[in-house]
Amino acid sequence: MKDIVVTGGNAGIGFETVRELAGRGHRVIFTSRNTEKGQTALDRIRNEYPEAEVSVVQVDLTDFESIRQACSEILKMSPRIDVLIHNAGTFQSIRRENEAGIELSLMVNHVAPFYMTHLLLPALTQSPDGRIICVNSDSHFMGSFDPENINLNRRYQGLRAYCRTKLANVYFTYEFDRRNPYPHLKIFAVHPGLVNTDIGAKDATFLHRLVWNWRSRSGKTPREGAETSIYLATAEGNELESGKYWDNCRVKKSSKLSYNEQNAAFLWEKTAGLCGLEGKEFFQEAGRNP
Repeated sequence: MKDIVVTGGNAGIGFETVRELAGRGHRVIFTSRNTEKGQTALDRIRNEYPEAEVSVVQVDLTDFESIRQACSEILKMSPRIDVLIHNAGTFQSIRRENEAGIELSLMVNHVAPFYMTHLLLPALTQSPDGRIICVNSDSHFMGSFDPENINLNRRYQGLRAYCRTKLANVYFTYEFDRRNPYPHLKIFAVHPGLVNTDIGAKDATFLHRLVWNWRSRSGKTPREGAETSIYLATAEGNELESGKYWDNCRVKKSSKLSYNEQNAAFLWEKTAGLCGLEGKEFFQEAGRNP
């Protein structure tokens, strides 16, 4: 039995990931921005699997204080975390910022996973086979990198912003793996494929919703989209190569730009500053020396 945390587990790929892992007998904590939707998802899983050890924690991934509170609650519930799955994501047609002045797609898709990983490291390093899974997208192939426009202040366009945040996810995965001092902790980026969910419609303009709904009809089901995350969470550790990009349960090449180590290191330091970690050691400051 593993102790697993999944962000955005109330719907779509996240729900199917939680449902499957809980059904296999693992202890699962999932997060939900909306308390009512989180409880509905929890009830559905418990109705299907009455013996499932599953619980929900509310978090707003656009808000640093909410993230801190949620991670504190998670650590109390699970002093050891075997698998952390960063599943939650957003698509923003119109540029919006949180109270810290960070553009929302950057915050939810990249900054929040970075910060949550730091906060939950004390529990992840307690596992003899810890794993971090970052749900990504082949959209990163269309992503560009501008060190002078990390916060997407200029020439904002929803799809462009989304692709850049997905490139940022790959950079985080690779840079984490390069810096990681814990040999028993692995990290993976995952492409779930084009999946028929509402991620491209929730915070979108009418035209973007129309295009997404038409395009996603031909995509995978959420259960199919969850397959690689489930595989990486449950497969034998010696079968899995850390710091790689995974698709359909196997390693594949990510974009050429994603292997730029200078960009990845710059983004790491920039993100650390946004999280208030500037000048601090990401791993040791988590509360345990390697």
